[in-house]
Amino acid sequence: MTKLSPTKQEFLNKVKSIIEEHYTNEQFDASELAVKIGISRSKLNRRFKESVQMSARKYICRQRLIKARQLLEDSNLTIPEITRKVGFGSPVYFSKKFKKHFGYPPSKAKENAHLHWEEHVHHLEKKDLPPLIRVLIAIILLILVGLIVVSLLQTNISG
Repeated sequence: MTKLSPTKQEFLNKVKSIIEEHYTNEQFDASELAVKIGISRSKLNRRFKESVQMSARKYICRQRLIKARQLLEDSNLTIPEITRKVGFGSPVYFSKKFKKHFGYPPSKAKENAHLHWEEHVHHLEKKDLPPLIRVLIAIILLILVGLIVVSLLQTNISG
């Protein structure tokens, strides 16, 4: 698995903390994040590209969408209420971004909650998932081969 250097991890932790404080503010964007961190917006975007392979703007949007999905799954708030709570100005724009990111509309979040198991795996980044998935597939294949062998042995013994 690809690990971030301590410097990049510290940067990302600081960014996550700032976003967590300000994601409800619709006006909070990459420029404001750069000011809060004390670097230029272009340097902020360079550091984001190096750390998480996306722009600061996309990262902030992704964090808002993840928070929105959690609220949709765990609360009885309406989509317009959640839209405002996570810093989107328009429910239509929010729904469009949500569907593009997750592959289903916000109204289907509760029934699709099971699709997001990877966020509960000790803070893995997306780039870490392919090796994990390869290991899981290998384990599943080993189990299937074992079941087939046991089945064949039972067939030979009884036949």
